[in-house]
Amino acid sequence: FKGKLDNRTFARVLAHPPKGDGALQGDFSATIDLADPRRSRATGSLEADRIDILERWDIPVAIARVRLDVAGDVVRIHEGAFVVAGEPLVLTGTVTRQPKTFGLDLRATADAIDAERLLRAFPRGEARPRDAAGWNLPVDGRIVVDAKSVTYGRYVVRPLSGTVTLAPERIVAEVKEARLCDLALPLRAVLVPGSASVTSKIAARGQPVAGVVDCLTGARLALTGTFDLDADLAASGPLDELARAARGTFRFTARDGEILKAPAIARILSLDAVGAVLRARPSELLASGLDYSELAAAGTLDAGLVRVQSGTLNAAALGLAMTGEIDVPAGQVDMRGIVAPFNRIQGVL
Repeated sequence: FKGKLDNRTFARVLAHPPKGDGALQGDFSATIDLADPRRSRATGSLEADRIDILERWDIPVAIARVRLDVAGDVVRIHEGAFVVAGEPLVLTGTVTRQPKTFGLDLRATADAIDAERLLRAFPRGEARPRDAAGWNLPVDGRIVVDAKSVTYGRYVVRPLSGTVTLAPERIVAEVKEARLCDLALPLRAVLVPGSASVTSKIAARGQPVAGVVDCLTGARLALTGTFDLDADLAASGPLDELARAARGTFRFTARDGEILKAPAIARILSLDAVGAVLRARPSELLASGLDYSELAAAGTLDAGLVRVQSGTLNAAALGLAMTGEIDVPAGQVDMRGIVAPFNRIQGVL
């Protein structure tokens, strides 16, 4: 190909031409071996603008602008602006033909990504490959990913920075920087045919608790103060079952604040036996905020079952100590504890 094509030419040669005023120009020669793409050859340079031909085959990728050249075994993408399922994405870097694979050294950047929108646009469930054949792509190398924000439902990760390392039948994602509800969430994920494993170690020290709790719980809880958090989490298994397979340990301590909204604590305080000890109504205790010096919980997570090994609340009006289990998938709570007025509890029995 040598010259320039625009939407007028596309309209004559394609049954379903691009919707916009697309253009293709350059001096480019390529021989594509469909049986073995690694034997393909190309040389020259190519520029494309506003090309949405792939969408005609239900591939939700449109080219906003691409500028590339080929020299020897290397394809160099100088400028690559794509729209994937409606989400703008910039891709630059090189693709190198190697003896057995194509080597990738790419950088993908985006301002804002709607993760739900992307997931809806690509096949899921039965459409996904279940055996190694779907993973047997002759590529290796890395893709550096930087996004100013990634949204999934009501949650926003801001920013997201990491590296995806590719190899035949193996993908490794290292998330170096990601903040969800202002909480740092480093993560490492390894995907192989049929399964995946994810590990994360979360640590926070002296961080304001109000915004984090409000964001994570959807405003179901409200309290002030500062907190420390340590959590070691891991999960492995089929991708669809990964969330239910999560395991790990956690320790959370909040200090020197007020509890403004806590439905679980309100229900405990509303029990007749507790009310008789405290001689006060829950609404009275929580009306202007329940002052506390320390709120702590430590335990384990095992396949959706949260085991609270120790939980204490040291407040100005009362002390509370609890242990028990929370079955997250079933939505069931089984907790046991004691309550005493005027902060007489010093720990969990």
